[in-house]
Amino acid sequence: MYVEVYPDIIFILNFFIDFILLFLLKLVNKKSSSLPKLLLAAAIGGLFAAINGIFPWMNAVIRFLLMYVVASVLMIRISFGKLMAADLLKQTIVLYLITYFVGGMINSIYYYTGFRMFVVHLGKGMAFSNISWKFIIMMINFHDI
Repeated sequence: MYVEVYPDIIFILNFFIDFILLFLLKLVNKKSSSLPKLLLAAAIGGLFAAINGIFPWMNAVIRFLLMYVVASVLMIRISFGKLMAADLLKQTIVLYLITYFVGGMINSIYYYTGFRMFVVHLGKGMAFSNISWKFIIMMINFHDI
């Protein structure tokens, strides 16, 4: 079986999700961090995910250590600076709890609402097929006013 991997797509998706998760971690734990630090940490997370996607045959232990230990600790360290070991462990645990919570919410929204069919139709290029072209042109003209 042939699997085509797009590391740029993996990076971009993980970058945005990692940024949201780190921002939520900042809010939940009331830690101080700047936007550039959060962006850099999210980029590191996206890079690790892209590497994971490029090398799927990597040893499971090495993959676990890279993705769940090194990447998350490095992202937290970049986002919030030098932390004591206990605080770093706490931040890592809270990050994973937030991740599971957000993942569950996304999963629920996808499967238990009409959003699943919207995504399917979007993939087929039919997401907006029920909207008439006259309405779209009218809205474009209305927006220009």
